[in-house]
Amino acid sequence: MRTLLRLLLLAVAPFLVVAAPGAAPSHACSCVDVPVDQLLADGDVVFIGTVLENPVAADDGAAFRVRTTSVYQGRVPETVQLTTGADEAACGLEVSEGENWTFVTSDDFTVGSCDGSAPTEDLSATDVEAVLGPGGPPDPGGVAPPDAAEDQDRTAEVITRLFVGLVVVIGGAGAVLLLLTLRAWARNQR
Repeated sequence: MRTLLRLLLLAVAPFLVVAAPGAAPSHACSCVDVPVDQLLADGDVVFIGTVLENPVAADDGAAFRVRTTSVYQGRVPETVQLTTGADEAACGLEVSEGENWTFVTSDDFTVGSCDGSAPTEDLSATDVEAVLGPGGPPDPGGVAPPDAAEDQDRTAEVITRLFVGLVVVIGGAGAVLLLLTLRAWARNQR
C-alpha cells in the first residue's frame, strides 16, 4: 500500500507545483537621479492638469482622470485617464482630487514617481516653459482610449490562467486514473 501512495504522490506532485499560487511580487521603487529638464525633454507627453478624481484600483495599479489645462509636448485630450503604480512602492503617484500637477507620461498615459511628474507647486508652468517653450491647448474630445498593449496583457493573463487550470484538471484526472489502475493492479496481485 505504501508503494501505491508513493506512486500516487509522484504522479500528482508536478501538477501541484504548477498550480500552486506563487508568492506576491515584491516591489520597491528606486529612481535614478535625472535632471528635471532631461525628464521633460525625454517625456513622450508633457502637460499640466487638474486631478478630477482620486485614483481607483485598476489592473496592476491605479487609474484616475485629469482635466488638461496646458500641453507642452505630445497630444492630450481635454480629459485623459492616467494609469500609475498601485502605491509608492510600485512607483505610483500619490495624487488627490482637485490637485494641479505637471505630468510627464509615456504615449500610453502611464505615469510614475520616477518620470518627472510633480505637483505644480514643485514643477510649475514657468519651469516647464523654460525647457519646452510655451504650452498649447488640449485636443478637443473625450477621454483618451485605453492602450491596445493593456488589452493584450489582459488576454495573455486569461490564456495563462486557462492553461494552468487545464493542466490542473488533466493532472487531477490522470492522478485518479492512475489510482484506479494501481488499485486494480494491487487487487490482481493478491
